[in-house]
Amino acid sequence: MARISKHIYYDIDESDIKIEYNDLVFYFSSEFNLNRYKNKIIDFITLENYKLKAKYNIIVDFSEMLLISYYMKIEKRGFRVYKKEIDLKNNKICFVKFDKNDIIKSKVGD
Repeated sequence: MARISKHIYYDIDESDIKIEYNDLVFYFSSEFNLNRYKNKIIDFITLENYKLKAKYNIIVDFSEMLLISYYMKIEKRGFRVYKKEIDLKNNKICFVKFDKNDIIKSKVGD
């Protein structure tokens, strides 16, 4: 049972609703979640980078991390994010899937 309705996927791994930002590809369970993400991601990144700049008094750009962080706030039916990488040996673009567990468990000093 991949879809709950015409526009909602229960299993995000079967979804074809996606958006690309730079070299990241995000899949969503519904058009509604995709639109929420598209409409608010720039403001989220700007605000969070500003907070970090104000707190530590340095210019920072954690855009890639914040793109994933906001995706995790929006999408509650799973996690499906790919990063585009160039395979120089075969001269083609390939997609590497992010593992949510690696992102959550990563800590400074490990």
